[in-house]
Amino acid sequence: MGASSLETQSKNFWAGASPFSVKTFKAAGTAVTLAMVNNDLEPLTLTDISIGGTSVFSTATVFNSGQSIVVVGTLPAACGNAGDPFQYENVKIIYSKGSVTGLTYVGAKPLVGKCS
Repeated sequence: MGASSLETQSKNFWAGASPFSVKTFKAAGTAVTLAMVNNDLEPLTLTDISIGGTSVFSTATVFNSGQSIVVVGTLPAACGNAGDPFQYENVKIIYSKGSVTGLTYVGAKPLVGKCS
């Protein structure tokens, strides 16, 4: 499959993911920016995001139901030059719901795009 097809599939998957969807994402240098939405009916606390087994964001952040928050994480290596493709596998989101901590969501698709 072509890179643009993989990128479209990735964006569509993450836009519809639950309990957190990722409406937009970009990588520039060592920064990864994710516009995330809580799709659950209850508040959720985001506690960690890891990519490829490396934590990129670990600030406890409360999302009310339906709330969108932009989070910025730090990648272990620079994305590349503007326009270079990226593909980040094994994206894991760890969160809490009420008194239940350590809930995990692993995306079935990687984050695919072009460096900014």
